Amino acid sequence: MSGGKSASTRPAAGVVTRAAGGGAGAARGIATEVVRGPGQRRAPAPVLPLHGERIICTVNQANRADVFDLLDIADELGVSLVKFHVFSAIGTGHGNSELAMTPPEWVDFCDHLNEIAKNYQTRVWYQPTYARHDQMARYQAEGYQGCIGRTLDRISIFPDGRCYVCSYLFDTDLHFAQMDGDRVRLNHGENEFDLFTKPLVSSSCGGCKAPACLGGCPAEEIVMGASSCETYADIVPVCRLWKSSAKPEE
Repeated sequence: MSGGKSASTRPAAGVVTRAAGGGAGAARGIATEVVRGPGQRRAPAPVLPLHGERIICTVNQANRADVFDLLDIADELGVSLVKFHVFSAIGTGHGNSELAMTPPEWVDFCDHLNEIAKNYQTRVWYQPTYARHDQMARYQAEGYQGCIGRTLDRISIFPDGRCYVCSYLFDTDLHFAQMDGDRVRLNHGENEFDLFTKPLVSSSCGGCKAPACLGGCPAEEIVMGASSCETYADIVPVCRLWKSSAKPEE
């Protein structure tokens, strides 16, 4: 079945990180140093069967030329799923904003991923995050229904007890609730759920260009200062918690 998937904010089992040496592997190692810092290149990981495991890859300007190699590695190791996420300038990404891909660059990346995924056995998912107007009908047909935060179907709990629904808002004080021992205290101040529901009344960009976006991504304006559809004429935001398959699935 081809279709969209809502992303779990819980750590995925079997996440594989790997930097190999020599040839394309050397480029991967350089990308690792750019992202993790000088001296952080790692020796090649032991090659072990990974049947049923998943690879989650965050794509940025430093590694975008190399990440498709993961599909060959995944087929070789028997990985069940490779997921590609777009790099966000939040968290540790604040100091590396130059690594962020523009919305048109990410859409082009996903277009290419859709073209090549059929050549591999491994299942391939990605975060659309952005789409061109003409792509929204496809995502809507796959089940996209706008901001997933409104469903409250999962939550991330930080060590200090803050509870978030949307991972894009982790750097803000808009957490949905606070864990207090074994009790959940709702945040009665301004919180992310209020933000999620605003597009039900009016689109987050102030003038929706593609109704299938269902109000856009209200978190974009908070994090980036403007919605992507205001900045780019042919771009429509897609909830970052939603995933699409790069090829038909049975």
